[in-house]
Amino acid sequence: MLKERDARFLKKRLYFIRLWNKAAIFLLGLITFFLVALHAKSRVLVDPLYVMDSLESGGISPGTLEVMAVMLPVVVLACIGIVTIVVIMGFAVFLNERRYMEIISSLVARNMKEENRENKGEEGPAF
Repeated sequence: MLKERDARFLKKRLYFIRLWNKAAIFLLGLITFFLVALHAKSRVLVDPLYVMDSLESGGISPGTLEVMAVMLPVVVLACIGIVTIVVIMGFAVFLNERRYMEIISSLVARNMKEENRENKGEEGPAF
């Protein structure tokens, strides 16, 4: 039998899994929309080939080059921050996975004990 705490945990996790499917589809759509809008509005932010061609033809103003040079460290730090958040979330995911495995192991062990009792002809406590 599941402990009440474990049953609540599994119910909450199932809710989040179902919610995540809808949220992930929405987020992917939002990211796609954002990329298309950026490409249409300001290709210099998302199209490296466009930037290379503009640099070769002198189509990028010095002010834009200065802004891009200043923003490069900010973007690098933001990417490092995002990777750090993903790693921390990975720790949380595997912590939950370990708890799932403990719940499953306890249920399997309990089931094995009951089967052994039945095979030996013993009567165990009814759950």
